[in-house]
Amino acid sequence: MPIKGFTRRGADFASWIKWSHLDATWSGLGNDDIAFRGIIADFKFIRIGWGFFAPGERPQWIWSATLDTLGPQPGKGWRKAIGLRWLFPDGLVRETKTTSAGLCDIIIKLYGEFELTPDFTAGRMPIIDQIDIVDAEINGSTIYDPVLKIAGSRPCPAEFAEPPTPEPTTSAPKTGTSGGSALRLVDPLDDTIPF
Repeated sequence: MPIKGFTRRGADFASWIKWSHLDATWSGLGNDDIAFRGIIADFKFIRIGWGFFAPGERPQWIWSATLDTLGPQPGKGWRKAIGLRWLFPDGLVRETKTTSAGLCDIIIKLYGEFELTPDFTAGRMPIIDQIDIVDAEINGSTIYDPVLKIAGSRPCPAEFAEPPTPEPTTSAPKTGTSGGSALRLVDPLDDTIPF
């Protein structure tokens, strides 16, 4: 099913593994400059929704129940977001949750390409490689985006047999209200996440 209604502009955050548009590197909890080759993307449980960030507070997430319906913006300051798990060659599963326009566009493009293959229908998962970095001028600053490509596929690994474990919260959104049948999540505060 195609991802619909998802055009993103602005903001950036990713948990566990983050792409730096300024340094052109992947980093994550205690790991800097992570190599992005031979990575398996969990397109079985990819999520779209909304992210909210406030200084000094943990990020908040509202995930849509399906990929073809993005609920209404919950309130001021909420930005469209994508959540995706990656299985690295070292056996670690890392998750990206991001509101970055560039990274969201890249993930949606990869998902759209893979969705059209027989491997997608067969329940296989794509193997992703970063093949390049491109730069662009935005408001007088140079930013960098990774160029990712599908390098192959493999059967769904056991690590992706179940959906990501959500951490539900009962706190109300900072602004606005949650819409539709979305699931509201809050990441646990972890001061080791590089912001």
